[in-house]
Amino acid sequence: TGPGVSGGVFDPSVAGVGNWTITYSFTDVNNCTGTATQVIHVDVCSGVNSFEAQFGMSVYPNPSSGELTVELGLVKDDHSRVSVMNSLGQIIRSEEHDLAKGNNKLDLDLSSLAKGVYYIQVKTSTDVVTRRVVLE
Repeated sequence: TGPGVSGGVFDPSVAGVGNWTITYSFTDVNNCTGTATQVIHVDVCSGVNSFEAQFGMSVYPNPSSGELTVELGLVKDDHSRVSVMNSLGQIIRSEEHDLAKGNNKLDLDLSSLAKGVYYIQVKTSTDVVTRRVVLE
């Protein structure tokens, strides 16, 4: 859903130039539901760019035994919340950080958690990015 979305497809010519928040909602085979959002930037000259090109995030190694690095590229100094969620979307751990513009690395020790699938989510003042990780 969001500006320029019709039939589950985003059309930048309908949305127009600007930053648009697009929401994806789902229900899986176990009737678990979730929602993810993405800010899409539509530029008059270059067209559509994912905002992640400016707010980059990677989590590695993946899969992992529990020692993870979250790497963030920020376009400005920002306050962020890093959350670890289980496969049901429940927050099981959360940390807040004041991060500087540019590249930032945060180490997470999830070795006390059970093996399985988890989600690392970073929220800043303007964006939310989520990555799936597997603990072995």
